[in-house]
Amino acid sequence: MGDPDEIASNKITSYKDTGARGVTQTLTGFNQSGTFLIHDNLKAALLSFRHPTKDVSVWVDALCINQRNKIEKNAQVARMHEVYTQAEKVCVWSGEGNGSTERSTFDFLQLMLDLQQLDELVADPEGAAGGWTMVVKLMKNRWFSRRWVIQELALSRDDFVRWGREDLVWKDFADSIALFMTRYEEIKRTSVNPDIYKATDARALAANVIVHATVNLFRKSNEGQIEQRLLPLEILVSFLLLPFEATLPRDTIFAVLMLANDSQPSFANPSATPDPRIIPDYGKCLVDVYADFMDYCIEKSQSLDILCRYWAAVQTISKLEALKKGKTSTEKMPTWIPLIENSAFGEPRYLPEGRANGDSFVGGLERMGQQVYHASAGLRAWHEFGTRNLNQRRTRIAKRFTFP
Repeated sequence: MGDPDEIASNKITSYKDTGARGVTQTLTGFNQSGTFLIHDNLKAALLSFRHPTKDVSVWVDALCINQRNKIEKNAQVARMHEVYTQAEKVCVWSGEGNGSTERSTFDFLQLMLDLQQLDELVADPEGAAGGWTMVVKLMKNRWFSRRWVIQELALSRDDFVRWGREDLVWKDFADSIALFMTRYEEIKRTSVNPDIYKATDARALAANVIVHATVNLFRKSNEGQIEQRLLPLEILVSFLLLPFEATLPRDTIFAVLMLANDSQPSFANPSATPDPRIIPDYGKCLVDVYADFMDYCIEKSQSLDILCRYWAAVQTISKLEALKKGKTSTEKMPTWIPLIENSAFGEPRYLPEGRANGDSFVGGLERMGQQVYHASAGLRAWHEFGTRNLNQRRTRIAKRFTFP
């Protein structure tokens, strides 16, 4: 993931595959099948994956899915889990790097895996200061804050991190970050470079959350096969995965559907029909997507707590596009949709700046069984979102919330 404000400017051309192998294929205008513009980060990744003599098969969402065809996108997003569960390898592309710190950072992470070495590093704050700084900077890499990567890492069988020309097995990366966080307070307290910790709370960074989440989302067999999904969709969207951002606000929900234990057919009943309220549909307006999700959560949980957790992202367009369309740059949401900007750390892009607001009254996983507040006072919730407007804009109005 590169700069979200960057304009795609790198031309890439795809060619029809003749199926021939071991012979020279001439790429001409006659066998072109499409030309696309891609961002710098994707261009760098594709160049990194190339091999001088062998075919390399890769799946890139931005190229392999027609992003302008909503019907195709709906169908492909619903099957994304198949790509990652069946992939030979999944690459965590962390960018080009600068050619000097990538190897030293990975070497330091692997050094931490030796518990005796870790103790010695923590006991030598001055000598290890540069290493800790490199770890925090890597954890701030924006790739880790992409919402789709949770599914990519959680469902795949063989992952690795590539930064520039250097590779590190994902398991080693995840274990080293987990160990770093177990000693984080001590490292922070004794640091000779305290400014880096004042400006960043590593505990809130997506790299830390993703390491924790990918371990706790499923119960897996020794062969890595998913045997049980552990968490409901409401908790994933409105609490556990808040640090992860999506280019399209709808993907706040769609990107994690296959991780939840209540949003798809179960292993016990694989022929069950998915709930139509949460099936990926990029033709549905954003308010309807959120209203259907909240309707689904309230019915499943029999609680109105989803109204008190701040999770919903809004669609933002450029100021120029807003002027052309005569709209504001940020889409307005009804007041009953709780916006993520009001969550404890605000929008994901502001996570490195630290806490911005208090915790939600109803809390999340850490307060299960000991919540001090319930939106429906512990009673079974009843709700009605109303009907779509007659002008077919398909926005919903929350009419009322009452309790039996």
